[in-house]
Amino acid sequence: MKPISTIFFFPFVICFSFVPSQISATRLVATKTTTNGIDLIQNICQQAHAKDICINGLRSDPNSLTADLKGLALIAIRVAASNATDTSEHLKLLLNDDSMDPAVQQGLTDCMDSYIDASQQLDDSVVSLLENSNQVDVRAWLLAAVAAADTCEDSLKGNEKLLQQKNLVFRRFCNIALLVNRALTTGA
Repeated sequence: MKPISTIFFFPFVICFSFVPSQISATRLVATKTTTNGIDLIQNICQQAHAKDICINGLRSDPNSLTADLKGLALIAIRVAASNATDTSEHLKLLLNDDSMDPAVQQGLTDCMDSYIDASQQLDDSVVSLLENSNQVDVRAWLLAAVAAADTCEDSLKGNEKLLQQKNLVFRRFCNIALLVNRALTTGA
């Protein structure tokens, strides 16, 4: 009977001798994944004009801490889309002010249309990203969203201050999404 017990004992020892190294490897991967999103955010936001806004915007989503580049791209687009929604809500409040000059009201209406377009373009960029289409398409949709903010500002000639800060913040969030998209394209 000794040979049989040795036959069973040897594979048992072999299997369990690999378990500690397997556990260590799993911990290493888990640690690397946990810091992956943080490291990516730091690297991407170093290139941003408004580093703090970039870091805070991307970190506002708890999934960013473990996100890969594609995940961060989705988060960046969602942050920009959320900002577009906030700006649209602000526009609705301004449009309800009957004391404004009709020309200003028209400019605000044009801005509202621009932000509706921007929201659609951000949705299209998400679809392109999720369908794994060419990152050039994602970039084109993001640039179109930025152009919508420019169109809004042009609609308010002489009254730009009404939305100047909101347009600036929206552009910054779109530019952050563009930075992440560029990193995704280059594999950085």
